[in-house]
Formats: sequence, C-alpha cells, structure tokens
Amino acid sequence: MRRYLFIIFLFFIVMLLFADSARANHNRPNCLGMYGTVQGVNYSGGQIKVSCGGDAGPSGCTGNSAMLSPGQSFHFDNCSCPPYTDGCLKVENVPWLCSAGYDMACGTNGQVLRKDITLSCLLPPSASPTSTPTPVPIPPSNLGVEAVCLASGTPQVKFTWRPGESPSLWLDITKEQSFGLNFYNRDVTDNSNAGIFYWDTLRKIKLNTSNTNDYAPEINTTYNWRLNYGPASVNGQSFTTPATCVPSTTISPTESPTPTPTGTPTPTPTPSIVPSGPPVTLPPLTPPVTPPVTSTPRPSATFTPKPPTPTPTPDLFSPAMCKCDGMEATGIFPGANVSFSAFAKVFGTDVNFAKVKDITFSVYESPENKPNTAIRIAQSSPISAQEILKDSSAIRYKSNWNFIFPANVNTSSLYRVTAQINCVKKVAMAPSNVLGEETVRPSFIQNLLSFLRKPLDFVGGLFGGGDSELLSESPSELAVPTQTTNQRTGLQLKTIQPAQMLEKSCSLLKFKFNNQ
Repeated sequence: MRRYLFIIFLFFIVMLLFADSARANHNRPNCLGMYGTVQGVNYSGGQIKVSCGGDAGPSGCTGNSAMLSPGQSFHFDNCSCPPYTDGCLKVENVPWLCSAGYDMACGTNGQVLRKDITLSCLLPPSASPTSTPTPVPIPPSNLGVEAVCLASGTPQVKFTWRPGESPSLWLDITKEQSFGLNFYNRDVTDNSNAGIFYWDTLRKIKLNTSNTNDYAPEINTTYNWRLNYGPASVNGQSFTTPATCVPSTTISPTESPTPTPTGTPTPTPTPSIVPSGPPVTLPPLTPPVTPPVTSTPRPSATFTPKPPTPTPTPDLFSPAMCKCDGMEATGIFPGANVSFSAFAKVFGTDVNFAKVKDITFSVYESPENKPNTAIRIAQSSPISAQEILKDSSAIRYKSNWNFIFPANVNTSSLYRVTAQINCVKKVAMAPSNVLGEETVRPSFIQNLLSFLRKPLDFVGGLFGGGDSELLSESPSELAVPTQTTNQRTGLQLKTIQPAQMLEKSCSLLKFKFNNQ
C-alpha cells in the first residue's frame, strides 16, 4: 500500500514539473515572460495599463502592453531585460487614492514570472459606536480666475472652481511669489457647492491673523491664490488686476429757460371827425403787424459711446495636461534621512499651454489592521519642479524632498508617501532673437578669486569637503530623536532593517517597518 502511495506522489511531482516546463516553453527562450491576474479591493472601476519593456534586437523581445480591469488576466512573452531594459513589470493609470500591489522583483531572459496585481483603494472607514470616522476629502478642481473693472472705477476678481467634497473651504491670496506666514484669506465654505466667489469692495477678505474683512483688490497688482480644503490645498493660476479703472459717467442735457413771448400791442383808437365841407374819401386804415414770437432752441445732449468689449481668446489650458510619471526613494530606515523623488510629464502639444510648477509631498500613517484610515504626519512645502528631459514628444519634470523618519517607528503601522502635482498655465515668452542676449564677462577681481579658490577646493576635497545642498524642511520634519547619556556613551550594537516596500504607483509609495 505504501508503495502505491509513493508512486502516486511521484506522479503528481512529475506533472507539476511538466506544467512549469510547458509554461516556460510557451515563451521565447531569449525573452522574459510574465503572467498574472488583476484583482480589486474597494475598486470603483476603470482600467489600468500593464506593460513590460522591450528592445529592437534580433531576438524579437519587443515588449508587451495591455489595458486590464479587475478579474482579467495577462500573459506576456516578449519582455526584455538588462542591459536593454530593467526587466520589470510596470503598472500605470492607477486611479487617485488607489495603489497597485505586486511582486516588484525583476527577471532575466528565459524566466517566466508570476505577477498577480491587487488594486487597493482608500475609502472612508465604516461608522463605529465609539467614534465617527473622518471621510477622505475630495479636492476642488478646474480652478479659474478673471479680473475686470466695475462701473465704480474699482477692480473685481471672479474665482471659479468645480466643487469637491470637504467639510471646509478657504480662499487664500498673497502678493508674494509663494505663501508664507502672513497672507489674506476668507472662508468660502458656503460658496463651495456653487463654485464661485466675487472679490471686490463690497466682499472683502482679511489678513489670516485678523477677524475683520477689510482688504479689497488693488489696482495693477499681481496675486497668487489657492483653495485650502482641509488636509491640503490646490493652487490656482496667478493673475494681475487691471492697470487702471475709470468710473463710467452719464452726461445729462442742460435745459435752456423757456422764453417769454412778447405781448400783442394795443392798437391806437381813431379819433372821431366831424364832417365839414365837401365829403373826403379817407384811405383805409392798415392794422399794425405783430412780430412773430421766437424762442431759443434747446441744445441736444452729446453722448460718447463706449468702445466695444474685445472678444476674449479661448483658454486651452487644463490642469489635467500634467500627468504623474513615477516615484523613487533612497533606502528607507528608521531614523534615516530619506530622499523622495517624484516625476511628472506634459505630452505633445500640451507643452505649449501647461507646465509643472511644483510638487507637494505628504506622509501618511495608518494602522495595519485599518489600512483605509490614514493620518497625515508630515507635509512638504510646494517644491519647484525641474525639467530633466525635453524632446519633441514630452517634457519630464522632477522634484526632490528629504524627510527624516523617527528612530522608533511603529512596526504595526503602514506608511504612505504621496506626491501632488501643481499644474499651471504656461506664459508665452518672447523669442530670444527679439529680446537679444547679453553676455556678462567676469571682472578682474572675480577671475582672481576663481583662480585662488581652485587650490582651496582641492585641499578641502582631500578632507571630505564639498558643496552641500540646503534642504528646506519644517522643524518637525528635521527633528532628531533625543538620546540619553548612557546611549551616547555606550556602544550600541543593533541591526537596523530597511522598510519593506508593499506598493508603488506613479504618485504613491506604500511600505512598513518590520520588527527592529
């Protein structure tokens, strides 16, 4: 009996090996193969793009690509690997507040890797008897602004947006290039559903440290503005009020006094004549002529017509022209200063209308048993985006942010780092051949200092010197854990393990710290 059981066991082992061999033989022997199924958790719908890189070599490993929804499968057999591509699976078009989890290990030619993908989305937690969960706010979008002159000779600014979902909404305005400690604002929560607010002398705003709405728009002034919806804010396009506003006037005609007509003169009576002598024929009496009554004509009023209002040029800009293009991070350890990089792209003709101004990074923490309930523990200021690649098809941007994780991290928590792109309208620039260029030559003193600096830089390099980059971080983000006297004097031998990367998409990194 045992012999028969052993034979059956060997039969199953051979069949499994045969199945794996058959699956491997299905792929090109000089290419990398990948297959898997897409699954969704709290996924509302839509397709994601799954692909692998290829090359133009003789092996025919040209790469694969597919648009998939939860429940669908894929089988790629034309993927390439180093030195041509990275040999990794790529997942794109992941919806906002969702992340894709899969085995991120890369392969080599001849391998067949299983890459099941799980789409997980954040949803408001279910209500509990002891606490009320905070719903995840949805930011406003399609921000617009228009500055005009009123008939009173004062400027008026019209702000518009597509409503989102948030418990509060504030309009922030500043005359500076970026928002600092002091700026102007107003609570527009009552206007959030309508998506419109007028700023003028009747509807003023206040300084953020005051409670009195006493500031109206100024003439010929450039402003930056944003909508703060709670956990974050959305920046709008900067604008400038009109250079001059002339109040409109109405000319009333001046009435002339009504002339008084001249009265009709009374005729002189004819005296009575006593006839004497022969009768005489008298000429007939001619009645006096009354002059006609004349009046002074009234002048007519003269009105100056207003010039026609020019037809505005249609605005082709849309914030959706800027697309996220991936995130990277250096080694993530407890107490380490981690450098996060976020990438974005503007494609095709959209590069003429839109550009990525800056990117804001946020760090969230959530319990491992409640992954859909997150608390933001840190956020960067808007970090300027730099152009790192520009060709005829697209422009690629990059922003870097450094964050120091606490030395004593919570190993029962999940951590997420997100990148929010600020897409702004590109301002048309004058051609360089019109403005001209001026080359400024260094002075004699500058040349002398540059000559003396070279040996000093060489000596400094021998002792580990060099340029350093000043990072702009908030005090809470740069805090270093305090050590006791025993910790500083004693020799500490402790193995620090890196964070385990769980999910990665174009605008989100999800990871956890194992037991330290």
